[in-house]
Amino acid sequence: MMERVLLLWHNNMGPEMESEFIHAVRRFSTIVPDGIVPRWCLFAGLGLGSKFFQALEQIWHRLYGIQISFDCNLYCEKDVGKQEHLREQFNPRYLIGDAKELSGDRATNLASTEASELLPFCFSLDAGFPCTSRTPLSSKRSSNVNCVQQEREATGEGFKVVYECVAKHWPQILSLECVKQLNQKTDDQDMSDASYILQKLRAAGYWAHADVLAAEDFGAPGPRERTYWAGLLGLAGNPDHITAFFSKVLVSLKVGPVFDVVEDFLTM
Repeated sequence: MMERVLLLWHNNMGPEMESEFIHAVRRFSTIVPDGIVPRWCLFAGLGLGSKFFQALEQIWHRLYGIQISFDCNLYCEKDVGKQEHLREQFNPRYLIGDAKELSGDRATNLASTEASELLPFCFSLDAGFPCTSRTPLSSKRSSNVNCVQQEREATGEGFKVVYECVAKHWPQILSLECVKQLNQKTDDQDMSDASYILQKLRAAGYWAHADVLAAEDFGAPGPRERTYWAGLLGLAGNPDHITAFFSKVLVSLKVGPVFDVVEDFLTM
């Protein structure tokens, strides 16, 4: 189960790192309104992110006595089959089919009357934007090396939609994910698409960090490398110190593949 892997993460921390981590989580809990983190999930897929946060809040409460609820009040997914899965698993209050609508104040809510409704507050936003333009399986991948910077193809257009949503609603916390190939660049490019995204987030006022992480380092039973971006808005403190702490946490959570949970991952 997801909870088992998360427990391994936390048990893998040394005493010093765990002390720093608990202090950071407790500070975070003091700025969360009523202990609830309103989340939006764009390109939600099957909602594994929500299962992760549900397990995380249980672990923090059990280990540290910290009560934080990660409440996903908006899912955005255009695939009809996945929309049905999200309805069955999470009974979302807001289900949006077209992510482009999130650049405004209102959107068509498929979870209720399918009428245009005022969007809820977004404190935290997660988005795994489309990777089809840059995946190794794409026959056009070599011509799409800078598609994010040019805002074209599924990957470039997908990030554009995500960024327009961010620029409208200004979530305090950002978590983005896409394939590691966004770190590639041609000889005549100044930066990769991954660096461009990082630069955009920092220019918008976020502390932001990007890294390529392998899922098997963190308990998944198989290799799956992805680029992740994390962003925090309005942080006080030295950005370099924040990045160093963030990197230390990531290193401390590396437990390697946990093969006895293969069946659990396949059935999530």
